[in-house]
Amino acid sequence: MTDKAPAAPDKEYLHSGSITKAVLGWWKIDLKTLAGRQRHQSISAARVLWGYLLRQRTLMSYQEIGRLMGNRDHSTAMYYVEKCRRDIGYNPAVRATLESVESLAEKIDQERKAQQLHGATKTEQSGTPTR
Repeated sequence: MTDKAPAAPDKEYLHSGSITKAVLGWWKIDLKTLAGRQRHQSISAARVLWGYLLRQRTLMSYQEIGRLMGNRDHSTAMYYVEKCRRDIGYNPAVRATLESVESLAEKIDQERKAQQLHGATKTEQSGTPTR
């Protein structure tokens, strides 16, 4: 098994920050809570979905995902991905949540790209880079 995951054939890659913001916004939690060790059911569900989306919609390896998720081992990231795959296969509520969060992440990513483009246009017009 390769450690790099391609995005779904009909979907483009997203920035990991866009996915993270979408998960944080959907569950209304902060990054410290999401990446923390708390095992409350809703936080665990958010973490599992976060890991799944990071794997499916970015070029991140399991090791990189584990690091982003609070310095967890790569095997924990693998577990999250497999758990989410199983859950979306038989639980329509999980599938619906995944689709909603993924859609939100796509919108956030589009806004991020538009802001980057706007910043690049500003630089070209002024001749000096903006930070």
